[in-house]
Amino acid sequence: MKPTRLVALGSTCMVAAGALGSGAAIAELTTLTLNPKATYFRTNSDNGALQAVPIELGPLGIAPGDILRLTRLGDYRPRPGVADASRTQVGVFSSSTTLLAANVEHRVPGAIAAGEPFVTANTFFGGLSTDIPEDFLIGSGTQDSVMLIVPNGAAYLFVSPNDSLFFDNDDPDGDWGVGLAVHPLGDMNGDCSLDAFDVAPFELALADKAAYLAAFPGLNPDILGDIDHSGQLDAFDVADFERALAGGSAVAVPEPGGLVLLILAASAAFHRPRRHRT
Repeated sequence: MKPTRLVALGSTCMVAAGALGSGAAIAELTTLTLNPKATYFRTNSDNGALQAVPIELGPLGIAPGDILRLTRLGDYRPRPGVADASRTQVGVFSSSTTLLAANVEHRVPGAIAAGEPFVTANTFFGGLSTDIPEDFLIGSGTQDSVMLIVPNGAAYLFVSPNDSLFFDNDDPDGDWGVGLAVHPLGDMNGDCSLDAFDVAPFELALADKAAYLAAFPGLNPDILGDIDHSGQLDAFDVADFERALAGGSAVAVPEPGGLVLLILAASAAFHRPRRHRT
């Protein structure tokens, strides 16, 4: 499908905008438009609500184990007469396209947990629970995106507004959607590539994680910088980061003197055995 526009999501990753189910990727990042009436939540007396369309990950080049950044795009209007300004968006990975009847609380039988669990809104009519333990927050008024590792078995993604009533939602300017970007391990500046420009952000994250998060909002240093798969970024990732740069970058790698000093200082502080995820 021919893209309708190009936008950047806080990095040099470029985005192709298209309709859900027919998005075309440019570089490593894709956007899909969404209907704010569509949900995977349980609904009650909400006859105009639509079923969320599952996003198939494989054709977008997304596979289990990938580092995925999901970005909430735009906003929607939750009912006539109010501002087009609601932004909270949630998602859940699934092993299948199956979405059960609207009156079932756990409508996604193939749901696979990822990220931090998020408690969704009860139904407007009846106050019925819609919450499932596997879904997570993508974006809100204070958070634009989430970065996570695609879980084993995940082949699809369902996305929904976090709302209690869906039939009266609309999107006057057509900007409600989701962006999907795969980042390589070590992509510390978030430009969807691993190269010499990631060295300074890596050093910053290792020395001052708070400063890194302020400089690179939406990126997770404990995912991107966890080269040795220990579960966090620390001094034990430095040697593996240098090897990854040397083996996979077309850009000349700067002298790693700063990295060496950081690993020596951090190693003195940590004094713990090297560990790996099982």
